[in-house]
Amino acid sequence: ILFGYTGQISFGHAAFFAAGAYTSAYFSIHYGWNALFTTLLGAILSMALGALLAIPASKLVKHFLSLLTIAFGQLVYTFVNSTRSITGGASGLKDIPNISLCGYQINTYAKNFVLILVVMGILILAKCNLINSRIGRAFIAIRENTQAAYSSGIDVRSYKVLAFVISACYTGIAGSLFAHLINFV
Repeated sequence: ILFGYTGQISFGHAAFFAAGAYTSAYFSIHYGWNALFTTLLGAILSMALGALLAIPASKLVKHFLSLLTIAFGQLVYTFVNSTRSITGGASGLKDIPNISLCGYQINTYAKNFVLILVVMGILILAKCNLINSRIGRAFIAIRENTQAAYSSGIDVRSYKVLAFVISACYTGIAGSLFAHLINFV
C-alpha cells in the first residue's frame, strides 16, 4: 500500500512490526489478555505510531523520507533496548502464549499457518476493496504524479498519512501474529 500505491519509501517498517509484536506479547504475558485482542491492540499502536511518523513525513520525498523512516526505526530500536521493564531489553520477552480461538489452541506451525493464511486473505480482500475505491484511485494518482493529483483536488498530504497508517496497521498485525507464532520477541 505504501510503496506500491502511493510511491512512498519506508525503511522503518520494522518499528511497526516491533510495536505490534511487543504490544501483543506484553499484554498477553503480564495481563493474560486474549491474543486476538492483544493483536488488535498491537495494530492500533502501530497505526498510532504510523500516524505520528506520517504527519511530518508526508511533506518529504525520496531520500529524505527514507532517512526519516530509518531514523524512526532506530528510535524504536533504542526504546526497545532501553526499557527492560516493558520489553525485556536486549533479552526480549519469552513464553508468549499461543493464540486461542474459542478455547481451541493454535499451538502448532500447521494451525498457525492456517490462521495466518486466513488473516492474510482477509487483509488482502480489504486491500483490494480499498484500492478499487476512491481512496485507492487517489493513492495511484499520488504515486503517478503528486503535483497533478494536488491540482486535481486530491488532498495529497491526508492520503499519504492514510497510506502510512494502513501500512503500519498491516505490519503491526504481522508482528503480533509472529510473536505468538514463535513465542518470543
